[in-house]
Amino acid sequence: MKDFECDFMPFPFREAPPRDAEFEISRGRTKGRQRESVGSISKSDYIKWVQRSLNRRYGAKLPIDGRISRTYREAVRAFNIEHLFRDDEIVDTQTQDELIYENEANARYVRWVIRSLNQIGLGPLPDSDTFSTAVVAAIQKFQQRPELRIKADGYIGAKTELALMRASDTQPPGRAKPESPKADPVKRLKALAGRLLRVAGIIDASDSDVIRKKRVLCIIRKITSAIVDGAKLDDSFLVFNPPLGATSFRLGLTQQLLERYSEADDAALIRGINTLYKKMLEPMLALNMDFQLLLLELTSDPLRGISKREILRGTEECKRAAFFIARAKDPRSIYSCLAAWILTTFKDCEASR
Repeated sequence: MKDFECDFMPFPFREAPPRDAEFEISRGRTKGRQRESVGSISKSDYIKWVQRSLNRRYGAKLPIDGRISRTYREAVRAFNIEHLFRDDEIVDTQTQDELIYENEANARYVRWVIRSLNQIGLGPLPDSDTFSTAVVAAIQKFQQRPELRIKADGYIGAKTELALMRASDTQPPGRAKPESPKADPVKRLKALAGRLLRVAGIIDASDSDVIRKKRVLCIIRKITSAIVDGAKLDDSFLVFNPPLGATSFRLGLTQQLLERYSEADDAALIRGINTLYKKMLEPMLALNMDFQLLLLELTSDPLRGISKREILRGTEECKRAAFFIARAKDPRSIYSCLAAWILTTFKDCEASR
């Protein structure tokens, strides 16, 4: 489906690492409790690597403490949605491989790897923003050190990064920066409006999905008009499969952009907008599937003179659709940017009301 396409998928710089390159997780029974193992690295150190990687990717400001927090889970979920189209908080081999790719795409991280290799005598390697063949060979040579017990595959995963940190006595980029005093809320909103207007031009010129582009630009116009001109806005949207196991809840789109992407670069902001747009669509797409199945199951009752549409009147599906229909008709709501699709998709419910 077009709405689920992403124009910003990560480009693998090299072949995919072996499935057991760094992440080794097994579950067994020990005295009745689940046990997790990540090979020759502790679970805490592995989580620290994930935290550093997410900080490098999103500027997430996660503390590097090896603990699984709500913020950590939300960052993992955002990463999985963006890179794997998977709405969960699980770090598995697929997530790990994408984190490795993202780290390789980070110029500051690559420069740290090269400087560390030079520092421990595996150079001289020229400073660079990308991994060359010589750099990969130096990584493999480092991994071959017998005391490390690391697969010599040339990839920097959790074990290799930790070993390189200890050998060079240096820290990679990705540590959470101290909280700076928060800017004035009005200034933050105006800064966000300026950035949204800038990326709107990029989206208009680069997004090949005409329907998505039209809807996203409409949403951006509503948000910026509310910030700059004081226009009335209802930017709340229903979320499907949110954190903490709730079935659904509403989020504010503007606040989500402020909290998650206000300090990200333009490309990350565009990815964030597309991710939130996808999350906005998910409950309606799921409802549409339920609705179509219901239509197939329902039959008219000619003896009582009751049509399918009349039978629909009291169904749970139409009650859920009423939420989206009402907001599609409200020009203040961001759902009005999808009004044509919503009103067409749930027209039978609308006709029955």
